[in-house]
Amino acid sequence: MTPWRPSSAEWLSEPDRAPDAAPMTHRMRCETCGRRSPTHVVFGVVQDWQVRHTAHFPDHRRFSETLTRPWRTVRGQVR
Repeated sequence: MTPWRPSSAEWLSEPDRAPDAAPMTHRMRCETCGRRSPTHVVFGVVQDWQVRHTAHFPDHRRFSETLTRPWRTVRGQVR
């Protein structure tokens, strides 16, 4: 007998906003040299790092942001 397995249609994916969920974090990476900012929950902190980095290295003007957001799966119907 094959064990019962729930269908993926029974599960939904959503951002985890529970009080005990990990916080969303930001990080910048310089596309010129690969240096990275510290990871922080406040975007302005990594944005300050970006501006200071360019002040020290004026030719380094392209950056990418890495955003980490906690997600969870829940059983339920499509809303």
